[in-house]
Amino acid sequence: MMEPIQQKRRSTTDIVYETLKYAIIKMDLPPGERLIEQDISEKLQVSRTPLREAIKMLEFEGFVTRNMSGGVKVSELSISELKDIYEIERVLEAKAIIDVAKKWKKGQLSRMEQIVSEIRSGLEREKRSRDDYISEQYLYRYNELNVEFHMEIVRLYGNTLFLRTLQNIEGKHLRYAHISFSKDKDRFLNASEEHVNIFNLIKKREAEKAAELAFNHKIRAEKIITANLKDFLN
Repeated sequence: MMEPIQQKRRSTTDIVYETLKYAIIKMDLPPGERLIEQDISEKLQVSRTPLREAIKMLEFEGFVTRNMSGGVKVSELSISELKDIYEIERVLEAKAIIDVAKKWKKGQLSRMEQIVSEIRSGLEREKRSRDDYISEQYLYRYNELNVEFHMEIVRLYGNTLFLRTLQNIEGKHLRYAHISFSKDKDRFLNASEEHVNIFNLIKKREAEKAAELAFNHKIRAEKIITANLKDFLN
């Protein structure tokens, strides 16, 4: 749950924004939940001004919705939005991954290597675990790594508009992915192995194979998350 804010190195508005966004992604603030300024202000121990600015930022990104009377609630999830997210990601990444696999130079894959190394560590941890579900302690980080992996491919491609487009939907992707991974450990294990395999193909400069695997990876993810979302919405 949300805790009082102590850290002051960044602006209070930014911290409140990140705190609320994190709570929305984790479903601590579920779809349809009303955001009551007084309650949140007291819980986070911040004044109304940075809280209102943070809510405006979340509204701009589509995480919260304001009604005609001025009230604010957490935006609903929808299959339509999910499909739009994955369509954008597939189109942008298909172009980027072929270019990166063909043209990467020494040292350029170091960040992706770090991400994949952490994915491998999580994969081995969950394989050893006898739990049916991934613990909350690791789930959010695994989702972050998933997004960081695909974001790094587009960053290496170098198209600033592509990157900004993905950054704009990053949080929304995490929100849907959290539903999927929290319900489906096998999906997490398969997705993690696919990330490792995509990276290995990029490293070996097998561009078309890497792009095909990445495309099918996104198709499978969309189908599974859509099924989980239908259950969630029902």
